Amino acid sequence: MPVQPLPSNPNLDRFKSTAEDLRNFVRAGVAGAVETVREHHPRLGSLTPGSPEAMSFKLADAQLTLARHHGFASWPELARCVEEMGPLSRSPHERLADETAQDGDELIRLACLNFGDDSPSRRTAAFELWRTNPSPVGSSIFVAAAVGDHMAVTSFVDADPDVATQSGGPFDWPPLLYATYSRLVTGDPAHDFVETVRVLLQRLGADPNSGFLWDGLLPPFTAITGVIGRGEQGSPPHVDQHALLRLLLEAGADPNDGQAVYNAGIGNARPDDDTGWLGLLYAHGFGTRTDGPWYRRFGDRLA
Repeated sequence: MPVQPLPSNPNLDRFKSTAEDLRNFVRAGVAGAVETVREHHPRLGSLTPGSPEAMSFKLADAQLTLARHHGFASWPELARCVEEMGPLSRSPHERLADETAQDGDELIRLACLNFGDDSPSRRTAAFELWRTNPSPVGSSIFVAAAVGDHMAVTSFVDADPDVATQSGGPFDWPPLLYATYSRLVTGDPAHDFVETVRVLLQRLGADPNSGFLWDGLLPPFTAITGVIGRGEQGSPPHVDQHALLRLLLEAGADPNDGQAVYNAGIGNARPDDDTGWLGLLYAHGFGTRTDGPWYRRFGDRLA
């Protein structure tokens, strides 16, 4: 039985409950449960239903079996990983229209890729919302970032220096992600995503490796992932794709972005001839480095 990846939005309490169920099923002689133990438990490869070992099967053994079933050496290792993943989990594709939300939040929801519902109609609706009511740009740094208004972003940080690195808005993202996932093109010369990202990175100290776990899954969706776009719905790359990639990589973003490479490669529903993004990743160490912050957190599980 092969090792299985973690489920979406992994939850330690659910794993504990599953381990209890596995213990009970093994004691009851359920064949599938016993087979799972034989396959993954390092000392019970010959376990048989109804045997003394099966009848006295312990919770600790069930937890070890479950951990190894998911590719971990031990239950504490699984628990540490799941607990670290929890606060990083986001499901932006599940954020539905909310008539009570501020206009700025709805503008962001429609303008930014969520990799679950990225139809062109949403981007059209975002533009119409901005065109008929551009005032929400001044409502938060998250909205300002999503429309590429670097002057507004600067004003928010002048008022509160910590806001550039804080998460918020409808997706609970930092401003950098709203800028890199946005696909809103207003035509207003004051809206400049390259300058917005430059300000966030170089002046305000935004983390170039900002990201989240989409539905609690690995690898992470980072700022680079947002810039490159594409994916299973063929979402467009950012209008300033190459310039933003250079800024992020020069600021220290990890070029080994597994989700971005998948989205622009075999996971791209609308293949294109643009490989400039890949050249930029290679120029900054793609395939040769394992020192990025996401790798230090999750190691080979990013593969």
